[in-house]
Amino acid sequence: MSNTDYNSMDNQTTSKVYVEAWKKYEEVKSTTWTFLLMGIAGILLLLLLWADVLPIAFSMVTQIMITVVLGILFVFFLIVGIKSFFEMQSLSKDKQTEKHTILEIQQWFQEHYSADAISNGIDSEDISIEQLYFLRAENISRLMKETFPALSEDFLEYMTEKIYQMYFPD
Repeated sequence: MSNTDYNSMDNQTTSKVYVEAWKKYEEVKSTTWTFLLMGIAGILLLLLLWADVLPIAFSMVTQIMITVVLGILFVFFLIVGIKSFFEMQSLSKDKQTEKHTILEIQQWFQEHYSADAISNGIDSEDISIEQLYFLRAENISRLMKETFPALSEDFLEYMTEKIYQMYFPD
C-alpha cells in the first residue's frame, strides 16, 4: 500500500462529531470573559502592589520577580481573551449561517419526502429496530448527499440524525 492509501484509510476510520455553532459560541464566550477578567484583575493587583496599596511587603528583588512572572501570565491571559473575543464574533456569524442551513435542509426534506418515502423498500417485519434505523438513516443520508453534495461528512451525519428524529421520534 502507498502512503496515500494509508492516509485515506485514516480519514475513513476517524470520524469527527459535529458540534453546533451555538455550543462553540457559548464555550468561546465563556473563555473570552474568563481570560479577560482574570488578566485585567491580575494586572490591577500588580499595579496596586507597586503603588503600596496592598498591605504586603516584599523585598525589591522579590517584588520585581513577582511582577515579571505574574505580569507575563496576566498579559498572556489578556491576549487569549482578546483572541477569543474575535473568534466569538466570527462564531456569531457562523451560528446564523448554520441555523439558516439547518432550516433550509429540514424544509426541503419535508417538502419532498414523507416517512413512508424514507422507509420505501424496507421490509420492517423481518428486521430488528436497529437495522431499521440504519437503513432509514442511510436513505436520509443518500437523499441529502444527492441534493446537497457540499455538506461535510460530520454535518451530514448531524443532519441525518436531526431529520430521522423529525420523522421517527420514537
